[in-house]
Amino acid sequence: CSSTSSALSITSISNYQLTEINLFPNPAQSNIIINGIRELCNVLITDLTGQVVYSDQLKNNSIDISHPPDGIYILNLYLENGIYRKEIMIMR
Repeated sequence: CSSTSSALSITSISNYQLTEINLFPNPAQSNIIINGIRELCNVLITDLTGQVVYSDQLKNNSIDISHPPDGIYILNLYLENGIYRKEIMIMR
């Protein structure tokens, strides 16, 4: 019998459960749809070096990602009770 263990790293605290917020499509080409947000929130997308490539308020549960080049990015949703972070990929 063998046992395995895994560690979970939490970078932010929120009343939202991860299953309540859905992003799609991922990978994305031009827009990302976000479901499960019931409040106004700010969106910040950074590349892996921390450079901001997008910053705005979430409007109509959609984010226009047509301008950043293809690559891997970190999407941050600044909610009233915390920050939701998700890695996204832009591929055209």
